[in-house]
Amino acid sequence: MGLKRPADVETIDVGDAEAEDAQAVQAPAVQVPPPKPRPDKDKALRWRFSPAAEAIDDSCCFARIQIDGLVRQCDQKRHKDRVPQEWFCAQHSGNRWQILGRVDGDIPKAQLAALLQKAAEPRESQSHPQAVPKGGRKVLRKTCLKALGSKELSDVTLQTFGNPAQESEKLQTAQSDEVIDSVLKQLEDDLWQEVQRVKQLDDSQDDEHRKLTRRACSEGEQLVASTSAMTGRRERSRARFGLPLMLLLGAGLEKDSYVGSRLWGQRGLSRAAVADSAIQTDLEHVLPVGPACPLRSATMVRGNFEKEMAMVMMIAADKAGDFATLAQQIAAGVRPDPRQQRKVGNDLKLQGERLKTLLDNMETSADFQVLEAYFVMELQAQERGAPGARTVEKMTSWQGAGILAEADGMMVPPPPEGVDPVALSRSAPAGPGMVSQPRAPRVLPFTEESFKGVAGTEMLEAEYTKLVDEHRELVSFGEKYAEFDQAGQEFYLDRMLDMTQRWWDVMSEARKFGIKPVRAFEAYSQEYLSQSGLTPRGYRDLVDGVHAYLRQKAG
Repeated sequence: MGLKRPADVETIDVGDAEAEDAQAVQAPAVQVPPPKPRPDKDKALRWRFSPAAEAIDDSCCFARIQIDGLVRQCDQKRHKDRVPQEWFCAQHSGNRWQILGRVDGDIPKAQLAALLQKAAEPRESQSHPQAVPKGGRKVLRKTCLKALGSKELSDVTLQTFGNPAQESEKLQTAQSDEVIDSVLKQLEDDLWQEVQRVKQLDDSQDDEHRKLTRRACSEGEQLVASTSAMTGRRERSRARFGLPLMLLLGAGLEKDSYVGSRLWGQRGLSRAAVADSAIQTDLEHVLPVGPACPLRSATMVRGNFEKEMAMVMMIAADKAGDFATLAQQIAAGVRPDPRQQRKVGNDLKLQGERLKTLLDNMETSADFQVLEAYFVMELQAQERGAPGARTVEKMTSWQGAGILAEADGMMVPPPPEGVDPVALSRSAPAGPGMVSQPRAPRVLPFTEESFKGVAGTEMLEAEYTKLVDEHRELVSFGEKYAEFDQAGQEFYLDRMLDMTQRWWDVMSEARKFGIKPVRAFEAYSQEYLSQSGLTPRGYRDLVDGVHAYLRQKAG
């Protein structure tokens, strides 16, 4: 019993031969984490001058343009009626879109250099929301500041406050520790203002996303009535279309992060399988475990699963208008244009294939974090009584095939096995925010500065540092979770359960000392809870429920 691992995997020695034998019996060896991948500089620069993937409007021109110093997507409607479809408007057709490239592609290097030079100018000299703040500088640690001499500290103070007379007087009258504390506080405030500025910039790019969501929700309500009218027609008509796809997708793109299946949940996840956790007081924030964990595995980073899921769902929601029109025409007994039917059918079929590939990759991944994310979205949806991601995928493909068959005058295939369109029409909608992700970055709740100046927190700080290191090692270790045998998976889940409890203990103890999490962590926690509709206790129950199901699955 134990972990199945390749013979050439490097392990960490734990003592002499006898100690190694005893350790091998008690617990599996710990794998040395692989080196972290180098960041892609070109991709990072491209993302800086591009809207978020889920904010790209599929109905607009895909050219990247620059207006008043702001680089964004062209807002002119593209030629979607042409065959083949045009990705650009009349102004950017031909090769004219290549000036700054496609909004979802690369920026030509010559133009990128000019954009970076423009963005590097001080903000006061231009109206450029993507420019860097004036006086950009490094954020230094307190230990580094203490090591500086009087002149170097004066230079740092000047860069921080920009008021040489005021700070020179402060240096002469105040202790160096007071000056350092003032510098650190000002640096923290400046950094937080910059985080808020970038967040506001991202939020402005999501305006179109919200418009599409509201439109899809409205159309989803109309489709409920259309479905009721359609079920009264002959059996072939009902089998042909069932519940419209956008009732499943468009009605829920804003509240829950993912979708799940009520039918799947009857034989799958259940909170009844979760042992009651001893929580003495209410939590104020999410714990940095599960989807909120800032320590990401290399597989999770490379796969970019959450953003891919958001993109697929967003594009599918954008097709809600075309599908709603067809459904309403059919419900009224009007035969739609076959060419329009084929276009909508091909779009639905393509999105169904993309969603299936993404879900297959998540469900069959060996990485624990990826599997955890997959089952989190299933349990979230089960708790809401909403259709699951797999059900959405099957319905998408089936409805695309049905529309194509109808356009060609052929019999429509029966609904997928285990999917009842009429029953789904009576289930709860998936809810808004189905795949939305918090704009605030995932960060650890504390820094080394959080414990400075608070008496009696030396042991708490040591425990926090140890916890972070061990959690990071456990996340890396979990990249081979699916290759472990039953005992190995149960051992890993035991470690993860212990990690969750230790995070609660540390954050509860910090609260007793009056130590608050850093503001970036508070922002992420607040945004995640707002989008998911959970409480901090409910979030822990969600993560514990997924781990309990994985334990049941391992047995």
